[in-house]
Amino acid sequence: MCHCGETFNPWTEEELAYILETLRPKRLGHGIQLHRFPALMKIASAQGTELEICISSNFATRVVRTKREFRQVLRRLEECHVPFSFHTDATFLLNTDISLEHLLAQEIRES
Repeated sequence: MCHCGETFNPWTEEELAYILETLRPKRLGHGIQLHRFPALMKIASAQGTELEICISSNFATRVVRTKREFRQVLRRLEECHVPFSFHTDATFLLNTDISLEHLLAQEIRES
């Protein structure tokens, strides 16, 4: 399991490429920016690298700003067959738990 690609920086694509091509993790924590790079999504899909998504954390850090934007991100991942699951992060600070994250995911998909 690796943790990278949560925020978008000039080196994000290079960092994600290194992680996917060299370390080949089964899971990628916080790699939400992967959706920006179609070639890397293909690699993640082919390897079966699962993306761990923490919705509340992504909203709190403003790397995803709206439910509509989040829905678009999830669609891109699904279109490229990148496996993902929903998780929690900083539950105390974000006042969340896994059941609230799943409710939020449902809201996003239905909005």
